[in-house]
Amino acid sequence: MQEKAQQIFAQFAQLATAGAPKVDLDRQPPRQIEAAGICLDYTRARIDAQIIELGERLLAAADISGRIEQMDAGEPVNFTEKRPAWHTRLRDPHPGSEVAQARSKACAFANRVRSGEIRGAAGAYTDVVHIGIGGSYLGPKLLCEAAGSGGGPQPHFIGNLDPAASADVLARLEPGTTLVVAASKSGQTAETLANSATARAWLAAKLGEPAAGRQFVAVSANRQAGEIFACPSEQVFRLWDWTTGRYSLWSSISITTMIACGCEFFDRFLAGAHRMDLHAKQAQGIANMPALLALLRCWHSLAMGAQSHCVVAYAHRLRSLAAYLQQLAMESNGKAADRRGKPLDRPAGEIWWGGEGTNDQHSYFQMLLQGGVPIPADFVCFRQPAAGEDEKAHRHLLANCLGMARALTVGRSRQQAVAQLQETGSEAAAAEALSQHLVVAGGQPVNLIIAERLDAETLGALIALYEHQIAIAGWLHGINSFDQFGVQFRTENFAKVLAAIESNDSRGLDPSTAALVSRATGKTG
Repeated sequence: MQEKAQQIFAQFAQLATAGAPKVDLDRQPPRQIEAAGICLDYTRARIDAQIIELGERLLAAADISGRIEQMDAGEPVNFTEKRPAWHTRLRDPHPGSEVAQARSKACAFANRVRSGEIRGAAGAYTDVVHIGIGGSYLGPKLLCEAAGSGGGPQPHFIGNLDPAASADVLARLEPGTTLVVAASKSGQTAETLANSATARAWLAAKLGEPAAGRQFVAVSANRQAGEIFACPSEQVFRLWDWTTGRYSLWSSISITTMIACGCEFFDRFLAGAHRMDLHAKQAQGIANMPALLALLRCWHSLAMGAQSHCVVAYAHRLRSLAAYLQQLAMESNGKAADRRGKPLDRPAGEIWWGGEGTNDQHSYFQMLLQGGVPIPADFVCFRQPAAGEDEKAHRHLLANCLGMARALTVGRSRQQAVAQLQETGSEAAAAEALSQHLVVAGGQPVNLIIAERLDAETLGALIALYEHQIAIAGWLHGINSFDQFGVQFRTENFAKVLAAIESNDSRGLDPSTAALVSRATGKTG
C-alpha cells in the first residue's frame, strides 16, 4: 500500500508542475463541506476536478482511514519511539477508564477551589498561576482566553525562562490567595523547574514553606512529581507517556482552565473534539474535512511552491490560536526523514504563522496582497457574536474577513487600476504611471472556516480539526508526526552550554560559542 501511495503522490507532484488553476469567483460555484458544527469553504483553493480526483486516489492509497483507526485504537503510530499518539482517548466520553478517573479527580479539585472549599493561606483563591512551556503552556492559555471570564480565579501564565516573565506576573498578585500549577510531563523541563522555583520562593517568603507547598499543584507523568515540586500527593494530577505536550490540552494539563473557567466548559470542549474525531474516522476522501485540508496543504506546496501557511482568527478571544497551531504543526511535521529512514526529497512541513483579524490587516496583509509570495491562508470566523457582544461591530468584523478573502483571490489588474485612478480624477498619464503600484496579483488560496459562534464545543472541534489534518499531512508525506528529536537535540546543546557557563570552562565547544560563553561570563579580554 505504501508503494502505491508513493506512486500516486508522484503523479500528484507531476500534475502540480503545471501550476495551480486560477479561480474565477464569478463563475466558480461554492465548494463547501460541514463537520462537527464547522463549515469549510474551499472555493478559493485553486484546485479543479482532475486534482480532486487524483487527491481522492492518494488519500485512499495512503489508507488515511486505516491510519486514523490505528491512532484511535492506541496502536504505536509514533513508530520511532514505539508508542501511541493517543490524544483522541483523552476526549473519549467512555466512563470508568483511567482517563475518566483522572479527569474526575482534576475536576473535583477544580470545583473545590472555585467554591472556596480549598483556600489559600489568606482566604479563597483569587488567582491561579500556570507554569509550563510549549504545549503545556500554549494550550491552557488558548483555552482560558477563548472562554473569557469563567467565574473562577483569574488565570495567569508563565512560560519564558526570562526572569521578567515571572516577575511581571507575580508582582501583581497576593501570595496568600494565589494557587500555582506546575505543568511538566517529564517533571524535568528546565524552564518549568526554574520558574516553579521562583514562584515557590515568592510564596515561601510571605507565607512560609509549609503553606507554600499547600498552594502548589503539579501535573506530570513523572511519579515523583509530588517530591519534585514539593506538593501534597492529592494535588498531583496524572499524565501518560502517550500524551505529548502539543496534544496535552485535553488532559489534566488544563486543570487551570477547569479552575478558571469551570468543568462544564472543559467537558463541552472535549465533546466538540470528540465530534470531530468521529467525523475524521467515518468520512471518506475529500468529504473528510481534515483530510481535504491536508491534501490542500500538499497541493499548494507542490503547485505553488508555498513554504508557509497563515492562520488568521477573526475573533479576539482566539488571538493565541496561530501561536498554538504553529507549535502543533511545526513540531509535528518539521521533519526530513521518511518512515523508512530515508531523507525526504521535498519539505514535509510549512512555516505556520498568523494572528488576529482585524489587527493584522494593518500589518503583514500588505505582503499577502502585493508581496508576490504564495501564502495560503485559513480565515477562521463566526456567524454570530458571543452573548452580549455588539452585533453591528460583529457584522463589520465578518465583512472584513470576507472582504479580505475576496481581495486576496480576485486581485486588481493594471487596467482596473488605471480605470480606478481616472475615475477619481487622475489624468491619463498620471494614472498610467501610478497604476503598477496599485496592482494586486490575486490568486492567494484562502480557506474560510466558519462556525455559528465561538463556544466550547466549536473550539474543541476546531482544534481537533487541525490536529487531524496535520497528522494526515504527515502520513501523506510518509513521516512520523509524533516524535520531536529536534527539540531534544536543542536540550542536549543547552546542557553543554550551561555547563560551560557555570564552570567557566568552554573546552569541547566550537570557537564561536566558546567566545560567546566568555562574553556571557565576563571573561572577555
